[in-house]
Amino acid sequence: MPRTASPHTARLINDRAAFDLLLEHGSLSRAELQQRTGLSRATIGDLVDRLEAGNLITPVGESPARRRGPNAVLYGVVADRAHVAGVEVRAGEVLASVNDLTGNQVGSARRLLDPAAEPDQLVFDTITDALLDAQLDPGRLGGVVVGTPGLIDPETGDVSYVGALPTWHANLLPGLRARLGGLPVLVENEVNLVGLAEHRLGAAQGETTFALLSLGTGVGMAVILNGRLHRGRSGGAGEISYLPLGLTGSTFPDLITGPALLALAQSHGLTPPGNTPVAEPPPTTPPGNTPLAEPPPTTPPGNTPLAEPSPATPPGSTPTPPPDSMPTSPERSSVNRTQPGHTPGHPAGGQVASFGASGVTSSSSAAIPEAFDRTPRNPSAASTGQAGGLARQRLGAEELGEFVRQAPPAFLDELADRIVFGARAVCAVLDPGVLILAGTIGRTGGEALAARVEERLAALIPLPTRVVPGTVEGDPVLRGAVVVALERLYAQLFDQQ
Repeated sequence: MPRTASPHTARLINDRAAFDLLLEHGSLSRAELQQRTGLSRATIGDLVDRLEAGNLITPVGESPARRRGPNAVLYGVVADRAHVAGVEVRAGEVLASVNDLTGNQVGSARRLLDPAAEPDQLVFDTITDALLDAQLDPGRLGGVVVGTPGLIDPETGDVSYVGALPTWHANLLPGLRARLGGLPVLVENEVNLVGLAEHRLGAAQGETTFALLSLGTGVGMAVILNGRLHRGRSGGAGEISYLPLGLTGSTFPDLITGPALLALAQSHGLTPPGNTPVAEPPPTTPPGNTPLAEPPPTTPPGNTPLAEPSPATPPGSTPTPPPDSMPTSPERSSVNRTQPGHTPGHPAGGQVASFGASGVTSSSSAAIPEAFDRTPRNPSAASTGQAGGLARQRLGAEELGEFVRQAPPAFLDELADRIVFGARAVCAVLDPGVLILAGTIGRTGGEALAARVEERLAALIPLPTRVVPGTVEGDPVLRGAVVVALERLYAQLFDQQ
């Protein structure tokens, strides 16, 4: 027998539906609310009275005259009824945004991250600065959501591990709640917040299941399954930076971040904007200190050094050349190699990079183990602008975006080859149907990069996957934090009705 909602529950559902319509459209009359909800005139009249009595909506004007008689009153959300704060913790700074009930930003702040400072104190101070910028009393704040790198313990809700911020492993949540007088506070992984922002505001609107791959100065992933964020048992779902590339110890970030991206750029003749390789200065000797030459090794009298015997070569065998002169093996060769299931003539000019028993293989012009070494093999590389010199540089988010924006198609081809390493694993395990490329690289690469990744995925796995770039503008982590904080606030306000 079907169950019906109680009168109280029905009122809450109707009130929330009308409130959401006013958030979406800005202002509506009673007649327009009736038309859009399908509720009766009397029901609309009652819910408008309730929302107005709860100081959630208020008359904001009149509709233009369309007939004789008084103009219809327009109602809108009381924007300053309550506010929320969204916070983003980065490796070098903390950002805070204070937004009103309609989502409009009314204040913001930024503080440099002091590794020695107490995490809860630093976040609290940044929120306080944002409230001062908004000229708001702290009592007007209705909730806080903090986005941070690392793992969030599902049991405690607090940070359990942040590799980039070793001092942020404990007491962020309870300490911040205490400083904010028991205000509702949520701590969430930063990439999860990007996924939620894309779900509510961007490329994943209307999707119930999808994966988001964040590609920028670091890598991360968010997973939405059946409309719900999947965090995993210990909060580690989406930690794709641990994805191995083979048996060599390399991981997915070694392909597409920092030194790897710069090495790829160098192979395409690109120089990141504002980044000119700088030679490392030679070691200096303090005045008056002349380096002493190492004395040659001495041989005791009467002892003549014996030459090392050369290895014997069995009759009919060819002597083995030294390692540096050996030809490159097929597994490590940089030539275009065809893997099972791949059709020659790939649009990238080569095959999609793939896992091999001996580690990473690729179609790039240099073998991947060479291209992604984080230190120069040639000591003079740093001063000659070779891969090693580039590898010592670091790109910020803005520089990275400009770099990808100016890259030629061949660069995007090879970048897509590398992204597919992670994308293929994600899609083969989760079958999300939709993969969003977010972060600076994903958003800046746009449709051109997404189309390349989608094409390569289709050639590698039999699971249809639509690949699209993220579309949330500005700061997706901060916007995700604000969206989640507002959703929590709305639920809280209507629970009080």
